[in-house]
Amino acid sequence: MTAKLVVIASYPRSGNTWTRLVLDHVCRRATAPISINDIDNGFYNLRRMIFDGFAPIDAASLSAAEIDRYWPDVLRGFAATQPDTSPLIIKTHETARRTDLGDWLYPPEIVQGVIHLVRHPFDVAASYAPHLGWTIDRTIRAMLDSGHQLDRGTDRMHMATAERVGSWAGHAASWTADDLPWPVISLRYEDLRADPIAGFTRAAAVAGLADDAGLIARAVDFSRFDRLQAEEREAGFRERPAASPAFFRAGRSGIGWQDADPALLRELADRSAEMMQRFGYRADGGWEG
Repeated sequence: MTAKLVVIASYPRSGNTWTRLVLDHVCRRATAPISINDIDNGFYNLRRMIFDGFAPIDAASLSAAEIDRYWPDVLRGFAATQPDTSPLIIKTHETARRTDLGDWLYPPEIVQGVIHLVRHPFDVAASYAPHLGWTIDRTIRAMLDSGHQLDRGTDRMHMATAERVGSWAGHAASWTADDLPWPVISLRYEDLRADPIAGFTRAAAVAGLADDAGLIARAVDFSRFDRLQAEEREAGFRERPAASPAFFRAGRSGIGWQDADPALLRELADRSAEMMQRFGYRADGGWEG
């Protein structure tokens, strides 16, 4: 049988890797912390290998639009080779979108559900800037750009093509649109930090995992930020970009964005107002409980 995909979708630096770690502990019913370099889900660093393994032509020979056209069938083929005994969790920073032929990038018939993560855009900017090795002002300009994308090159160990991330507001709007073909839940990063057991219980339900409060509480404890930071300092993390001093930073809200150009912060708040209001985010950097 074909495995069902569970898509964890987020703007960069909004808790995607943390969520993957927690769910991996739940999937494996872990009784001890799993290494951050042994995450058994997401397939993020293997996108190019997956594409080359299931597409009839190497990605290097294709344009971005042509690669998009192949992705739905690539994912169908990949899912068909995976055991259906546990959810097939896929990480993405893409916007929710169709190819230029009208096909959804993630075929609805093989998607069990989507866990959409969202974080206050000011805090995203503060975390995303060192991740990219950019200034915070340059990062905010990227978050306002509908054409913003992540380009990891064309190595076999990297993405098959750039991920189309878009603006913060456009990304949030795409994953909360009324016409999406998959069941979607949205979880705020701030709520996950405040009550991780409640939030990850909802995420686990989307993935079809057991509603076991003790197991989820243990997975949350094994994925505490101090644990992740300590392991990264000792052993490194294979998903950390070369430009970033650390992948697992503070994990806190309300810090780092105050040094940005106030005019850029106002523009980010103004142009993101609809989505910020939808998720209870205020223009002063706070949020409604």
